[in-house]
This record gives sequence, structure tokens and C-alpha cells, in this order.
Amino acid sequence: MLSHLWKKNLGTSIIDICLEPYSQTVSVGDVSGNSYIFDYYGNVITEYPHNMPVWGVSHATKNNGTITFASGHADKIKGKGLVSLYSDDEILLQHETSEPIWDTCILGNIVFASGWEGGLYAFDCDNAKLIERIEIGTPLYGLCKFDENSILINAEKDGVYKYSIKNGISKIVSLKNNCYNISYSERENFFSTGTHGPYMFSTSSNGVNICKKEGRDILSVVTMDKLVISGSKSGQLTIWSTIDPNINIYTSNQGSEIWNISYDEKHGHIFLALGDGSISCFYIELNQERILAIDKFLSTSNVNKKNTDLILALQEGVPDTVIIPSLLNAITNNEIEEKEAKNLIETIDNRAQNGETDFNRFIKSILCFSIGEYQLAVDGLQIVDSTHPYYSLAVVLFAKSLIGLGNYDDARQYLVANVSSIEKKYIPEIMSMLENLGVETSNSLTKTVSSNSASYRSLLEDRNRNEIFSIANQKKGKASFSQSVDYGVVNYIKYEYPSRSDHAKKILEKSAVENYLFNARFPSEGKPVSLDIGCATCRYPLWLSANGFYAVGYDIDDAAIHICKMRSEGDENVCIEKKNILEHDPEYNRFSLVTCMMGTFNHIPLVDQHRFIHWIYESLKSNGMFIFSSWNKECPYTSHLHFYNREEREYIQRNTKMTKGVEDMLKDSGFIVEKAKPIAFLPDECYEAWLGEINELDVLKIDQHLLDLLSGKNSQMYVFCAVKV
Repeated sequence: MLSHLWKKNLGTSIIDICLEPYSQTVSVGDVSGNSYIFDYYGNVITEYPHNMPVWGVSHATKNNGTITFASGHADKIKGKGLVSLYSDDEILLQHETSEPIWDTCILGNIVFASGWEGGLYAFDCDNAKLIERIEIGTPLYGLCKFDENSILINAEKDGVYKYSIKNGISKIVSLKNNCYNISYSERENFFSTGTHGPYMFSTSSNGVNICKKEGRDILSVVTMDKLVISGSKSGQLTIWSTIDPNINIYTSNQGSEIWNISYDEKHGHIFLALGDGSISCFYIELNQERILAIDKFLSTSNVNKKNTDLILALQEGVPDTVIIPSLLNAITNNEIEEKEAKNLIETIDNRAQNGETDFNRFIKSILCFSIGEYQLAVDGLQIVDSTHPYYSLAVVLFAKSLIGLGNYDDARQYLVANVSSIEKKYIPEIMSMLENLGVETSNSLTKTVSSNSASYRSLLEDRNRNEIFSIANQKKGKASFSQSVDYGVVNYIKYEYPSRSDHAKKILEKSAVENYLFNARFPSEGKPVSLDIGCATCRYPLWLSANGFYAVGYDIDDAAIHICKMRSEGDENVCIEKKNILEHDPEYNRFSLVTCMMGTFNHIPLVDQHRFIHWIYESLKSNGMFIFSSWNKECPYTSHLHFYNREEREYIQRNTKMTKGVEDMLKDSGFIVEKAKPIAFLPDECYEAWLGEINELDVLKIDQHLLDLLSGKNSQMYVFCAVKV
């Protein structure tokens, strides 16, 4: 549902964020005292430095194109504040206050600011002066626009007020525990408030309570029709509906406080202000039809729900995260019979024509489990990894399926290996299964779990793997803001020593590269210079160095750079650098060959791909080659790499163009496209089920045979070769 586009680190803690859809700009405020305006791609347009922490920002574009910017500042120690007004870069007003300022809101030519001691300030922006301070008598927090003539005000432990230019101040509703931010849904005519806890509220504009949802320390809320996005102090990002607030449509943890959220409905962008000093941008794929489908599904969720509703929900595009709780409830209550389960499976298969998601596979697996099709359940559940939101349940069902098949030894080993990483609520059930399988849970299980703290321990047998694990394990937190696919702690190990399916793709990709280079002619004077973009674990730089190149490798991740330098130590023909080429000028006529392999090209946002290709064209010598791989958007079973989580796969899929679109970009930059070779015709399940060791020659023969029989649309990847003339 959400695809992460970019993250930008700014300062100490970003408290507020405000977007302006008309100009497609975003303003943010940092407690270090700086404010910024960005475009939708994270590029700084304007910076407003100050020495007092910024707690509230807002901006608006006038008819003449100038941007009015307002910031509210809070010095909590000295108990004072400041309101700053700007027109583009020109300062209009700086008004000191005797109370800290939490938020600002622009309404026409009036700027409002909320004070922590109960003062609502109104400023005339055109004449740069304070109009009045209205005393409300309780700390004021979030402000938001209600209509063309009024705003809503969130007052701590008091309620929500409305200030009208014509009628002044009035109270809409009393709420004894609300504070922080507020958001109004103009289309549905309700507002939602953040809360200290234990609840957050959605209320109609006339003060009638619509619903309440459990939630503690909710710092931020934003509305999307009947949907609400909320962010908490613990970093939890949640999307829910006012129709059934007990069901989360989407949830994820951002790893830091979510102080504020802004949403652009027209373009589908969500921006987060995070306590770690960064802003994060997501794209949300939720159109009006899907919202209506969710509303329809949730409106009947508590009234004699039949599994027929589940089928309709699947057909109408209701998110899997909404469907699964109802499906699990129906299975638990034995409400789904074999025939009905098979109808649901058929519906999922029909829905998966554009590629089956992990959630679809998971739903099919639990349906198969419910009707005793244990082998099918095992086949589907084995793709669920620890990043899946229902991972713990998948472990339980997988083990039960193995038991149902009579594979008791496999079930015993699987449970012992996974019990340390599942949710606590499933532990009693796991322990019961283990005891029935003959495992003494009191002593031997504890000993086994404690010795199993490192995943992929079987990979640590040789020195090189151990060093890679050691370096990868030093990586802390997420990747830099410019990296939207995070390889994580052990994913570099998975990449270098991959699953069978990833291994097969690497074999096929490298074979295609070798074929392209077989007849290539590079300058005879000196060593030709190659560049591998996204060098990861140094696979291609080492190979190219061994084949006569001076091999340069660029990556944007610190762990990757460390691994590459470790593996290439002593090789004078390998040079590894940390570099994002989009942040640098082209290296004109330097390289004879540029590679960008295993779908790294699809990590680049669509808006930057043409610029990326142009950089490479300018950096190549005449007759230089650009070889890269890209995932196939048309193939219904493209699975990307095994260790990507669901959000990363969705992000990569969004950045993947049709083959012709990629070729057009290459040609527009001046390249001649030599060939686009389709590879990896088998689904991942076939590679994973391969009996015995995956033999390189067998993989190549099978892929070539399928290439002769099928069109390129049936391949998971393409390997492109383009030449600069």
C-alpha cells in the first residue's frame, strides 16, 4: 500500500511538516532552529535559519507565485516564543511572545499561531502586524483549516474550538485527554485528534462523536476521506477507517517518533516529520474506488459476515491487511467450507494476473491449511520471512502443516530454529507442539534457542563469509536517505550466498554480460576502465579486474563499501568509492564499460532514471558499453530478490518501466540499444524446488530452451546492452 520514495536527514528532530499541493512544496521545522522548504523530491528550495527551536510551520502560494511562510518557535526553558513571517526569502515580521508557540496555520491573508499558555495569535500577513491575541485559557496545540473563514484549534485536556473570522471563538466538543495535532476531512465533514491516550477520536463538525480508537501518545493525525493516518511517539504509522477503527488497514514502524504527517490526495504523497531529524516521503496507492471498497467491506464486518463478502472484497481491491483478520476469524470459527475456500483461492488467482503478492500467497496458504491441503500450505508459507506482518502465525501454520504431512523431524527442527523470533502470544502453542514432538521445553529448548542467536550460522564456515557477516553486523539502523532499498544486517550475506532462485538469476545475468562482452573491442592502449554502480559485495569489480579492467565500484551504503574494500584488498586494479552519481557531475569520457546489475537500476525513482542514464552516457568513452539488468514489469511471477520485503518489492515494481520505455530512455540519451535479453523464465518456486545442487550449465540450458518457446514477457528480468556512438 505504501511505497517508500526517499528519506532526507536534516537536523535534531523534525516537529512539524506542511505540504502545499499547488506548488508541490513541503515546509518543515527542526528543533535546532532551522526551517526548510523542499520540492516533492527532497531538494531544498529555501532555508530559514534561526536560533530558537521550530515547532510549527505552514506555507501557501499566492496568485502571483510568491510563497508565504510562517514558523512558530518555542523556547521551553525560558518560556517564550516567536512567530516569523516570510514572503519568499524576504522576512515580513518576527513577533516575540511570552509563551512558546506550537503551531501555525495560514488562512487567506491571516496567519494564526497557537500558544502553550492558551493564546491564539492572529497576524495580518499583508501589513505584517499582529491583529489580536485571543485568550482561551488552556494550552493550545494543533491548528488546521476548517473552511475559507475559520480554523479548528486543539486545546489540551479541554476540547476542540473553532475560530471564525466573522463570529470569533466557539467550542465544538469537550475532550478531556486530547492534545497534539488535528486534521479535518472536508469531504466527509469530520475531524480527528491526536491524544495522550488511551484513545484518539474522530468527531463530526457539529461535535458528534463518530468513533474512538485505542492509541497512546499519538503525535500526528491526517485524514483521507473516511480514512485516518496516525503516527505515534513509538514510531508506529497506522492507517485505519472511521467505520471500523479496530482494524488497521496498514501499519509499520518508522523507528522514530512521528511528530507530524502531511498528505497530498491528488498526487498520493505522504510526508512524515520524524524525531530522528529526518523527513520521509511515501507514495500511497489508494484511489477512491479502493476507499469505497474498504468502506463497504468494513461496514458489514460486524454483522453476520459471510465468506462471500471476502470474495467480493478481494475482487474489489480491499487491501489484504484488512481482509486477513476477517479471514482468520472465519477460519477459526469454522465458517469456511472446502468449496468456499476453493472459490476464494480461485478469486485470488484471478486477482494475481499482474503478479502474485506475498499477501496473496499467504492468504492462499492459510486457506489450504484450513481444508487440510497441507503440502500446498507448506509450499506457500515457506516464502514468508521475518519481515512479514504475519510471520509468527506463518511459523505456527507451517509447523502444523508439516505435522499434518507426518514430517515430525522437520517440524521439530523448524520450531526449535524459529521459536526465539516469534511473538510471545504464540509461545504457549509452540511449546505445546514441541512437547508433543518429544522436545523437553524446559531445558533443552532454552539451550538450543540460546545457541541459535545468529541466523545463517551455516554460512559462517569459511573465513570470507565470517568477515562479511562481521562487517554487515556493524551496520546500525536504516540506510542513508538516498537509499530506498535497505540491505539490512544479514542481507549482504544472502546476496553473496543466495537462495536457489537468486543464485539462478545471478548465473543467468552474468552469462548474458559475458556474451555481450565477448565480441566487444575496447581501447588497446592501457587498461580499459569499468564502473559498477551499486557494487554491493564487489562481485562485478573483482570479476572485471580478473578480466583485464581497471575496475571502479560505486555504492551509497557504508556496509557495502566496507565489504567491497575487504574483499578487494590487495587488488591494485579495483577502486571502491562511496558515491551517488546523481549528486555529481558526469566523469566525461572516463569509462569503457558501465555495469549496474541485479536490478539496481530499479532502485532509482522513475523521475531520476533519465538523468541517471544521461550521466552514464556522458561518462562513457566513444563506443563504450552500458550493461544493466532490469526487472520485467509484464511477467506475472516476477519475485525480485529473495530477501526484499513487501514494501521494497512494491517500491522496485513502481520504478520498473516496460521494456520499450527503458529502450526509449536509452535512445533519447544518444545510446544505440544492442539488445535486451530476457532471462529467468522459471518462477522462483521452481528454482527453490530444484533437486540437488543448482548446476550452472543446467540453468543456462533450461532458460535457453524456454526462451526458444516463450516470449520475453515470461521472463523475470531483462539484461540490456547499449553502446555510445
